[in-house]
Amino acid sequence: MRNFLTTSVVVPGLLSLLVLNGCDAREGSNDANREATPASPNRPSGTGQNPPASERGPAQPGQTPAPTPGQTPGQTPGQTPSPGQTPATPNPSPSNVPPGQATGTGAGTNPANASNDVLVLSLLYAKNLEEIEAGRLAVERGGSDAVKQFGEMLAREHQQADERVRQLADRGNVRLLPPEEVRVAIAREQGLPPPPKDPLAPLRQLQGPEFDRTFIDMMVREHRQLVQTLESKRGALVNESLKSMVDEMLPKLRDHAELAARLQQGGG
Repeated sequence: MRNFLTTSVVVPGLLSLLVLNGCDAREGSNDANREATPASPNRPSGTGQNPPASERGPAQPGQTPAPTPGQTPGQTPGQTPSPGQTPATPNPSPSNVPPGQATGTGAGTNPANASNDVLVLSLLYAKNLEEIEAGRLAVERGGSDAVKQFGEMLAREHQQADERVRQLADRGNVRLLPPEEVRVAIAREQGLPPPPKDPLAPLRQLQGPEFDRTFIDMMVREHRQLVQTLESKRGALVNESLKSMVDEMLPKLRDHAELAARLQQGGG
């Protein structure tokens, strides 16, 4: 004890130096800890970005931890879906809906009926395009004024119907089936042979009276078949707007078939 006191008295400068060095070491350690500690997620750091989730400390009370890679948002870290549980998925939008799938008001509670709605809406879309083109061909290639006038009326009214079909499909977020697929599906349902890829191909090669006869025969046949198909499918429709549209279009389609039949009989 005497030696320790003696040493303390003899070398007071050395003890002071040791004390100062210890304080400096502790301050340097604190500075290093401050530099190594990431900025709080609620307080911007020097770079204006939050550190990666792997470098952040535990979440503060009331703060939702960021999902780790491969983790579903809203899922507790380390948690896996229980057997039979499906992870949450975003609501479908028109950009990621497969063709022919209804995602909005066009879909009913019965998937089969919803498919029937989509098929009928797609059928109207396909037939409108077909009749618009047929009417334009009649104006360009028809031989008689009666055929040309009928073609003008056909193109105009089916153009108006096409706009309504597209609007209803947009409201219901329905991706319409391609016309060729629709024709194949309807032919299969009715037990008919596969239809041609271009139903208007015969008209594109004709002119004058020969065009008139082929065109009128086609319009009578196609409109009567369309009326029959819509009447058979109308009862299974789910969407009320589609039902109303079909109910409004059927009289016009019957009128078209009747006008074409009159031209066919020479009574244009």
